[in-house]
Amino acid sequence: MKYHSAIAGLMTAAFLSLSAPAFAESAAQHQCGASRTVVEATDIADLKARAEAGDAMAQTELGMAYCKGYGVAVDSDKALAWTLKAANQGYVGAQYNLGVAYDNGLVVKADQAQAFLWYKKAAEQGYDIAQFNIATMYENGEGVAKDIAQAVVWYKKSAAQNYAPAEYNLGNMYFIGRDVPRDEAQGVALITSAAKQGLPLAQSRLADLYYLGEGVKQDKVQAYAWALLAADGGDEDADKLLDMMDNARALSDDDRRQAGALADQYVAMQ
Repeated sequence: MKYHSAIAGLMTAAFLSLSAPAFAESAAQHQCGASRTVVEATDIADLKARAEAGDAMAQTELGMAYCKGYGVAVDSDKALAWTLKAANQGYVGAQYNLGVAYDNGLVVKADQAQAFLWYKKAAEQGYDIAQFNIATMYENGEGVAKDIAQAVVWYKKSAAQNYAPAEYNLGNMYFIGRDVPRDEAQGVALITSAAKQGLPLAQSRLADLYYLGEGVKQDKVQAYAWALLAADGGDEDADKLLDMMDNARALSDDDRRQAGALADQYVAMQ
């Protein structure tokens, strides 16, 4: 699957049509899972002492240190061993990290079933990203039998915590009535929430909806504003929409200035 993100702080917490792609995050830049802190070399002795004393957070951080080479030589076996110790104590960050490891074949052989198992343990403790991950695994039949009803359950749990990718995927499901009763208003609300959190794919989708007047009153200024934000985030479809609107002279100069001001306003709200 290889599209699960990490977190900066443990527990502080993927057009111009009705269809849209599901969100899928790249894990390339998160190759050891989630770490609460960046471990410095001077912290290692203390970290080891706390880990050996049974501190699950320290065990998780020490596993991360061995995975990434923070203050110690990279050692995959030790990375796995310390992370497993913490995970077996029920520490959600370690459980999530093991899910990432098995999902992406990092320090262990890739194993989707094991990835699902550890993600689910973290998800059951309320971790929003893990909830999103098992929702996508249920939806795609990865590591577990395909079960759309369960996918919806877990998308809802993650979206209820305002995790933007879950809001976006669930919003699209509601908007087109895919595997849930069609509810355009609910779909737009969820997509909008994800867009306001800065998710480019949601911003691009919302731009399309405003441009077409699908599920919302047609508003080309809003469409342009959201497309600007999505394009800044690297969304190619948003770039195409901007080009199309510019070439068609869909907006006056005043309208474009207003759209730019709106985009700035939305950024300030994030």
